[in-house]
Amino acid sequence: MTFYKGCTIPVRNPQGGVYLAVEIPEPEDFLNYLDHLRKFLEECVRSSGVEGLEERLELVADLIALFYKAPLLEEPIRGLSLSPFKAYLTYRVMRHKFRDIDKKSMKDAMESLSEVHKEMRDIFKLLDEVSDLSENIFVRAPADTRPGYNISSLIVHLLAVSALAWSKSSGLGRRERAIVRIASLLHDIGKPIDPQHHVKGSVEGARKLLSGILSGEDLSEVLEIIENHHNPGYSGRFEEEVAIMRDADRFSAGADRLDPLIEASVIGELAELSGVSEREAFEIYYRRGEWERWLELERRRPGIMRELTEKCVKYALSEYSPLEKGEEYFKGVNIVKLDVASIQEFIRDSEKLPLLSASSYIVDLAVMFNSLRAVQVGIPGYPVECFLYSAGGN
Repeated sequence: MTFYKGCTIPVRNPQGGVYLAVEIPEPEDFLNYLDHLRKFLEECVRSSGVEGLEERLELVADLIALFYKAPLLEEPIRGLSLSPFKAYLTYRVMRHKFRDIDKKSMKDAMESLSEVHKEMRDIFKLLDEVSDLSENIFVRAPADTRPGYNISSLIVHLLAVSALAWSKSSGLGRRERAIVRIASLLHDIGKPIDPQHHVKGSVEGARKLLSGILSGEDLSEVLEIIENHHNPGYSGRFEEEVAIMRDADRFSAGADRLDPLIEASVIGELAELSGVSEREAFEIYYRRGEWERWLELERRRPGIMRELTEKCVKYALSEYSPLEKGEEYFKGVNIVKLDVASIQEFIRDSEKLPLLSASSYIVDLAVMFNSLRAVQVGIPGYPVECFLYSAGGN
């Protein structure tokens, strides 16, 4: 059975126009992606020299989030300068070797990083080699494979769940919060491998990814949280951590408000094809997610998964407005906007192109490198994924 990702954000068709639905990556491609992520983690942790238990867990979580976000921060031309993304990555990996770097100005910190970033050459090369695959996974891997739900991105969902879970876990210790982050970032990585049994696939994927990188105790805790994130009856050792992640997962999955979209665009057709009421069709195909019914439907009418996906996308792009459905809140979590003052004035201080280019680079460093560095210095353990967006000139 072929699964699809709905493309509400345009994906260009080389033959002309854009795709409304694209096939999800092959399981082998996602396993290759995870293999590169493991190599990335191994190289970065080895280079970091980090010794503290909590710091190591936080570093691993930050590295997973940075690997996920890399396609969004791709350099226009590689190697011309230390990009804000690679500057931050160098800082994040090497900060444990330069304890005074957090007290330095951005200028002095960049000078220190420029001296040591050559030690990151193999790590940068690995990221460059996996760049196309990372972009493919980011664009084409859905958070859910059912038509309508498959509009959402898996990687964005993983980052959102982790950010929400960390924000809600202030009652836990620093180590436990880092554990929840790692579990959240990996809780659905089995979906591209086996959508029908994704929890088992996620546990095995996380085990393979983190064995030897985390201690046995930490890894066991991460796996138990992942294994039970869909188990409402869980009452084991990590009941609070599982509940926090489950709530974050549920809110993130519902934040796109796709149920009304599905009901308006495809549930009538599903009901007609299945000989049941629309309410029953929604329960069967979405609430309970009975995979056997989806498989039977595809056997009876080949291509129906793609047809329904494209129908959802067309409706979402033309008629659907989730903002009309009212606002939803995840209690206890706030979004904060930080603004760097006088950016345009600074950039326009000169009309000379070299100075304009340099000014833009400095602004990018300020908002994409230094702002995150400053927050993490002030709030130890603050996650990379909690920086939802950062850029200059907006």
